[in-house]
Amino acid sequence: MATAEAKVSPPLSFLLLPLSPNPGRQKASTLHLSEPLNNKRNGSEIFPLRGPVEGGTLLTVQGRNLGRRAEAVKVSIGDVPCSLLPDRYTVSLELVCITGWSADEKTDIVQVDVEQSGTGTSKESFSYLLPKLLYMEPNKGYHAGGTKVTITGEHLDIGSQVRVMVNSTHECVITEKTDNVIECTMPAVTQAHVSSVSVCVEFENLPCQRDDLSTTYTYKKNPTIFFIEPTKSYLSGGRTITVTGQGFDLVQSAVMQVEGIGQTMCSVISNSTIHCPSHSSSESQQTSVRFFLNGVLYTDESSSSSDSEEEEDEEGEDGDPNKDHFLLEYVEDPQFFTANKEKLIKHHPGEPLTLIINKGPSDLDLVPEEYSVMIGSYPCNISFHNDQLFHCTINGLLGSSERELPVTVQVGNFRHIIAKVQLGGSELAIVVSIVVCCVLLLLCTVALVVYCTKSRRAERYWQKTLLQMEEMESQIREEIRKGFAELQTDMTDLTKELNRSQGIPFLEYKQFVTRTFFPKMCSDYEKSLVLHAYENDGMGPRALPETHPLLQDWQATNTTKPNVEEGITLFSTLLNNKHFLVTFVHALEQQKDFAVRDRCSLASLLTIALHGKLEYYTSIMKDLLVDLIDASASKNPKLMLRRTESVVEKMLTNWMSICMYSYLKETVGEPFFLLLCAIKQQINKGSIDAITGKARYTLNEEWLLRENVEARPQNINVSFQGCGMDSLSVRVMHTDTICQVKEKTIEAFYKNLPFSQWPRAEDVDLEWLDSGGNSKLLQDLDNSSVMEDGRKKLNTVFHYQIPEGASLAMSLKDKKENTLGRVKDLDTEKYVHLVSTLQKLLQ
Repeated sequence: MATAEAKVSPPLSFLLLPLSPNPGRQKASTLHLSEPLNNKRNGSEIFPLRGPVEGGTLLTVQGRNLGRRAEAVKVSIGDVPCSLLPDRYTVSLELVCITGWSADEKTDIVQVDVEQSGTGTSKESFSYLLPKLLYMEPNKGYHAGGTKVTITGEHLDIGSQVRVMVNSTHECVITEKTDNVIECTMPAVTQAHVSSVSVCVEFENLPCQRDDLSTTYTYKKNPTIFFIEPTKSYLSGGRTITVTGQGFDLVQSAVMQVEGIGQTMCSVISNSTIHCPSHSSSESQQTSVRFFLNGVLYTDESSSSSDSEEEEDEEGEDGDPNKDHFLLEYVEDPQFFTANKEKLIKHHPGEPLTLIINKGPSDLDLVPEEYSVMIGSYPCNISFHNDQLFHCTINGLLGSSERELPVTVQVGNFRHIIAKVQLGGSELAIVVSIVVCCVLLLLCTVALVVYCTKSRRAERYWQKTLLQMEEMESQIREEIRKGFAELQTDMTDLTKELNRSQGIPFLEYKQFVTRTFFPKMCSDYEKSLVLHAYENDGMGPRALPETHPLLQDWQATNTTKPNVEEGITLFSTLLNNKHFLVTFVHALEQQKDFAVRDRCSLASLLTIALHGKLEYYTSIMKDLLVDLIDASASKNPKLMLRRTESVVEKMLTNWMSICMYSYLKETVGEPFFLLLCAIKQQINKGSIDAITGKARYTLNEEWLLRENVEARPQNINVSFQGCGMDSLSVRVMHTDTICQVKEKTIEAFYKNLPFSQWPRAEDVDLEWLDSGGNSKLLQDLDNSSVMEDGRKKLNTVFHYQIPEGASLAMSLKDKKENTLGRVKDLDTEKYVHLVSTLQKLLQ
C-alpha cells in the first residue's frame, strides 16, 4: 500500500490570471478539482472573467500541478475549447490560451484537463458577452486631431485587449476605459478632402464585423486665427488677450504658450473669440505666442502652400492674418497714485468716500473694464474722467474692525496698494448712537401724543389747507395776467420794423408757379446763384432774376426756327385734342421706366402749356381723375391721393396752387407773415441758446430755456460793405453769440426779400470798429474763448465788451474758408453757450 501511494501523482491545482498590463486590478477567482487524486483542495484563479462571443481573448491560468507538457493539457469553457499557446506555457505553474468562438452569450465554468492528473474547474464562471456601441460624442472635430471623444455603450471593458480604430487605419488613443464608457483622443488626418470616417471598437485585434460597434465621425476644417489683441501686456501678467478667428466651436481646450516664459489656459467664448490670460514675465521684452488647440499646436494651413518665401514675407508685411505665431510685447506695469500722492487718507464712517486716482503714462491702452479698485474688502465704483484720471466712489458705509483699510488697484495680476484709508471718529459714533436712540424715544413719545390729538385737529387742518389753496390759485392767476401783459407784442412795434414802401415780400406769380411746379430744380438754381448775386453789387439787396429754363426767352437759329415753330404749332394742336391728351398721359404712365419724378414734371409742363385754358385743363383733369378712381377701386382706394405718384395727382396739386395764389396774397398772406414776425420778435426778446436752440420766450415747452439767464438788450450800428445801403441800427442781446448777431443783421438788411435769397451767417464776416479806428474780427471761437466745465464757451457780445451804439462792419467772404460751420451742429460735449449739458444732468 505504501508503494502504491508513492506512485500517485500530486493533486492538480491552478490559478487563472489575465494577460493584462495590470492584473491586480481585478480580484482573482478560486478553482478546485472536480476529480482530485486525493481529498485535498488547492486554491486557483482565472482572468479575465468576460470576453466577446467572437473569442480571441487571451486567458491566463496560474496554479500548481498544471502538467509537465503543453500537449498534455486541454482547456475549455463549458463546451467551447480554449486553444493553448505552447510558447506561453510554464510547466506546472501557468498556461495561456485563446478562447474560441461562441454562438451566443453565455456563462460557464473553466475546465483544465491534464493527462493522468485529472480535471480542474473554477469557482467563478467565464462569461461570453456581446458588446454594443450606443453613441459617441462629440461626433465631429478638426483635421488636426486632438479631439477627446466619449464612446458610450455596453460591455466595453471585456476581453484582454480593446482598441478604437478610425477608418481601420488610425487608432484613437484610449485615455480611460470602463464597462460603459471609453474616452480616447482622435488622431489627425493628412488628407484635406477627408470628411466622414468610421469609428469602430475592436476586441482582441479582430476587425470590426458588426454595425452596432461602429459609428460615424466627421472631420471639419481646422480653425483659423486672424489676430490677437491687445498685443501688449504688463509684466505681472493676467491681461486678457482676445484671440479672434473662426471655427472655434469645436475647441475643447486652448493653451497660449509664450515663448521662453510659460503657458496659460484659455477660455472659448464664441465661435470667433477665445480669451487667454497673459503669463507673467520678469523683464520687458518682445516675444512670440503660439496656441495649442485641443492639445495640438496651431499651424496656419496657408503656410503649406507652394508660394515662394518672398511672397510669404510680403504677405506678412501686409498684415496677412494667417500665421502660426503672433507677437506679444511685455512692458512695465502701470503706475497709479492718488491726486495729491498722499499715502494716508482720513475718512469719517457714515460719509460717502470719493478718491481721485491718477494713472502714470503708459502705452498699454487699458480699457475701463480692466480696472478694479478695492478699499479693504469693499469694491469701489469707478467712473472715468479721461485716460489718465478716474474717480473711485463708495456710497455705502465702511465698517471694519481695523483702523486702516488699504486702497488696492488691480489690473490683471498686478496689484498695488496706493494709499490707506484711516477710519476715525469711533468715539463720536458711540455718542451719536446714544443721541439717536434718545431722539427716537422722544419721537415715539411725540408720535403717540400726535396720534391722540390728530382726529380732533384734522378738520381744522383741512379748512386751513383749502384757504391756502384758494390764495395760491389767486396768486397764480395774478402772475399769469401780469406775465401775459408783459409778453404782449404791440402791432406798432412790429409794423415799424417792416419797410412799408415795399410791402410784404411776396413772391411774384412766376416765381410762385416755378417753385410750386419745379421745387427741386428751383432749389438747385438758387444754391448755385444766390451767393453770386450779391458779390460786388452796389445796388443793395434785390430779388434774384428768374433762372428756370421755361421762363427764359426761347432762342433758335434762322435755319431751324421755321421747322421748330411748325412742330410746336402741330404739337399744340394735338394738346388741344382731349382724346389724344388723355391717351398720351396713359401711355406714358404705363412705361416701366417712367418714374414718379418724370410724372410730376409732365404734369407741371402740361399745366404751363394749358395755363391759358383752365376750363379745358380742368376737364382733362376730371377725366384722368375718373380713370384713377376706377383703377384704385380694385386695389386699395384708401391710398388714393395720399402721395403724388401719378400725373393727375400732380395736376390737381398745381391746379389748386394756381387757384389759391390770389387768396394767399390778398387775404391770408399778410396776417400769416405778421404772425411769424411777431413770434420771432417775441423770441428775440430773451436769451436763445445757440447750440441747443432753446429759448427763454417760446411757445413750445420742449424748447423752453428753463434756466433764468438774464439778457440785456443793446443797439449796435452795422454797415454792410458792398451792399449800397447806409448803416442800420440792430437790436441784439448781450448774451448773443457772433453767429446770432450776424443772423439778426442779415435779417435787418434783407427783410424785404424772400428768405431763400438771404446769405448765410457762415458766408459773411463781422468786424468791430472801435473809437480808435482799429478793427477786430469777431468770431464764435478764437484764442480768447474761455473754458467752462471742460467745455469751450462760445464768444458773445458781452465777451468782447461791445458797448452800446458800437460800429460794426459786415462783408461777404471772398471765397470759401475752413470755418467753424453751423453753430447748431457743434458737439454739446465739447462746446457750450448759455447752459452746459453737465449742469442739466446735475439738476
